[in-house]
Amino acid sequence: MFNKITAIIKGIGLPEYGKKSKLWESEHEKLKLEISKVISDYNSGNMKKVKKDLIKFRTDLFEHILDEELAFMSMTKENILVDEVEEELTKFRDSFSDIKKALNVFFKDYIHNNKPFDEEFKSRLEGIAEVLVKRIYFEEHNLYGLLVTKNSVTKKL
Repeated sequence: MFNKITAIIKGIGLPEYGKKSKLWESEHEKLKLEISKVISDYNSGNMKKVKKDLIKFRTDLFEHILDEELAFMSMTKENILVDEVEEELTKFRDSFSDIKKALNVFFKDYIHNNKPFDEEFKSRLEGIAEVLVKRIYFEEHNLYGLLVTKNSVTKKL
């Protein structure tokens, strides 16, 4: 998808986004560790820790998503992206909409509505972990490369 797109340089804004992508990669590692910790807490039967660690995971995940969203919106608003990349970035952002809705329902069920941490919880949590890992892989191997490769992201003035 993204990795096949090339374009012409405008040359502004990219160092900031390149640094952001490195920060986001480190946040991805943290998020993977956090969801693994929730799964481990569940498997050990420590439901108080499950809730505490689930709240931490939710907070960090949504902060990460918001930071990415704001950066992508800024790139689009600044009109620094070539049309093909902007179109792919829009598709990427739109495709995440359903995932965010599912996350909101999950967190509402288990944090706000105190649904029990049972086998359904475990199944849903493992599904979220799987989607998270796949999404992270996609971002790091497709999207972030564009942010650090000037020749493939921006357009000439």
